[in-house]
Amino acid sequence: MEFLPDYGLRLRNDGLGQTPCYFYAFVFYNIMVLGGGLFRTSVEMPYGDELHLLSVDFTTEQLRAVLSRAPADARESITRDLMQDAEPGRIVELSDGIHCGIRAAAGEVLHGSDEDYVPLVIQEFLKLRGLARTKRAWVGNAGECWRCCHETGAILGEHEDRDPQCLQVDPSAAQLHSDVIGIVGRTV
Repeated sequence: MEFLPDYGLRLRNDGLGQTPCYFYAFVFYNIMVLGGGLFRTSVEMPYGDELHLLSVDFTTEQLRAVLSRAPADARESITRDLMQDAEPGRIVELSDGIHCGIRAAAGEVLHGSDEDYVPLVIQEFLKLRGLARTKRAWVGNAGECWRCCHETGAILGEHEDRDPQCLQVDPSAAQLHSDVIGIVGRTV
């Protein structure tokens, strides 16, 4: 079985391990119980021209914030699934995904049975005003798009002179912040 390269490890190897990563349209497709009040989700994510596996860790409090973005019936179902079997390693699949923006940074290097990896750790949830109306990712001049949002300090959708499909790409981390309908990743 061949694994995708690890996103967090690639960040560290490229000297960007302490650089915060902004994912304005991150989609939670699954929740894995790690134990001790910690959880993880994993998605495929482009890094440059290559797909990587991105693992993101979060706390119980952050899980509540993620679930607050789900429809009430889905939130109840997910909570029930997690309560029925909260053993470490348990994975709950989210059929529709939960969309939210996150800022995350690389955690510690972990040693798996087959390879080392570096999960990113959620630092905060981002405001997404104006983004929910976006239906396509802007992938033209990615560096210009990122500078436009980053240098002005604007929240996407709040400044007038941006490209209407701007979803911010950080060229230093070579990460594409894709669209809100889930181009970001597929279930792993």
